[in-house]
Amino acid sequence: MTWNIAVKPEHIFNYLLERKAWKGSPVVSREIERRFNLSGPDVRTHIRYLRRIGYAIGIEKGYIICKTREEYLSSIENFTKRIFSMLETRKEMKRALQHPEFVKQLELFRETA
Repeated sequence: MTWNIAVKPEHIFNYLLERKAWKGSPVVSREIERRFNLSGPDVRTHIRYLRRIGYAIGIEKGYIICKTREEYLSSIENFTKRIFSMLETRKEMKRALQHPEFVKQLELFRETA
């Protein structure tokens, strides 16, 4: 994976440490974006990489460094709920392909294109 030379994922982790991003005092993405001049997707990419190589970065209305196993497991559970919610939305979107309102919407846009 290639990174913006000026900002490595470890810089973001060190920033979370400096800010004492513990449970109860998360650091939101926008703050990291401003601090490192990154986009939201870039911040998420860096955080994802850190998590995948073993950094215990959790989520609690922002990013936190998990200090306990329970905090880490709670973040995993949060991801699980988000995954299942996305899968449910995907299922309903596919089902909507046959819904009369969906077909009407497509016809409306076809007429104006």
